[in-house]
Amino acid sequence: MTRIPADHWLLALRTVLAVWLALFLAMRLDLYQPAWAILAVMIVTLQPVMFTGGTPPIGIIIGRGVARLFGTLFGAIVGLVLISLFGQQPMLYLLFAGAWLAFCMYWVMLEQDEYLGYVMMLSGYTATLVSLTAIGTGVDQVWHVAQARFSETALGIGAVRC
Repeated sequence: MTRIPADHWLLALRTVLAVWLALFLAMRLDLYQPAWAILAVMIVTLQPVMFTGGTPPIGIIIGRGVARLFGTLFGAIVGLVLISLFGQQPMLYLLFAGAWLAFCMYWVMLEQDEYLGYVMMLSGYTATLVSLTAIGTGVDQVWHVAQARFSETALGIGAVRC
């Protein structure tokens, strides 16, 4: 049986505390979907572990958090624009939303800078999530959906930094 290193225990403890803080604040603030705050914590702290196989330096976690914040903001804005322009024209919406997602994924494949590629990946799928959620809940709710998605993600990233 192998011993688990102390830095792994510390990362696990920090992650659990950040999840609890994000969930508490999200529920206290009565946010739209508190699960997004928890997911932001989990992805920002644990995704680098999958790639490094060990506990990543705190700088990598903070860098990915900042990239996630900008990618979510940029994606929420693009989602707002997509729904604003094509909310009443589903075929045009599908065409342009698909084109945006394809553009972002193409950029990710070509980008050498890991953080910029991460921003573009998040931008692509956040725009899709925001706009599709708005279609499902009513196009008049798109601003609320975009703002909620960004604020919940920002709350989760802020909890990681504590």
